[in-house]
Amino acid sequence: MATFITAIRDHEKVLRQSVILVLLYLIPVSQALLPIDDPDIWWHLRTGQWIIEHHTVPMTDPFSAYGMGKPWVAYGWLFDILVYGLYTQLGAPSPGSPRQLAVSH
Repeated sequence: MATFITAIRDHEKVLRQSVILVLLYLIPVSQALLPIDDPDIWWHLRTGQWIIEHHTVPMTDPFSAYGMGKPWVAYGWLFDILVYGLYTQLGAPSPGSPRQLAVSH
């Protein structure tokens, strides 16, 4: 009888661990399925391209007429490079493709 109770407890423990593991994996998957609602994604792509072409982070705004020549801190420079690298290396037809790739693999 004691062996039976121990087996049930072990089964419950494995079941609880499995449920927690599935829930933990569902969090990033559910986030990856959401549409990209960042209208600045194109700005990030262009900034990443600029950084790769010039081998430096821009110190002034090279893109807008209003900010031309004014000091600018590209605080997202690493993200910009990563997004641009994914976009060019994967031949992505849309910026949503890196998310789709993360879900499919």
